Amino acid sequence: MTLDDLGECIREKLIESKLMDIVCRDQVEKYYYEQRISFDTAVISQIIMTEYGAIRELMYCIEEGGDFYTFASQYSLDEP
Repeated sequence: MTLDDLGECIREKLIESKLMDIVCRDQVEKYYYEQRISFDTAVISQIIMTEYGAIRELMYCIEEGGDFYTFASQYSLDEP
């Protein structure tokens, strides 16, 4: 990569960043104000299991894109 290539790459990233700021700024603020009540809470889940094989299988499912919250509500020995 030459110095000119680097300069062009930085220029493109800067233009992209400025464009995203202009296009999205109003949308982000609007979304935040419409959804701000939902940002005041959090849902925390944990999975408590005793069998090692089941734990490994569940970890694999989560790593492959499974929904942690759904698995926690279905398989955890902990009370919700």
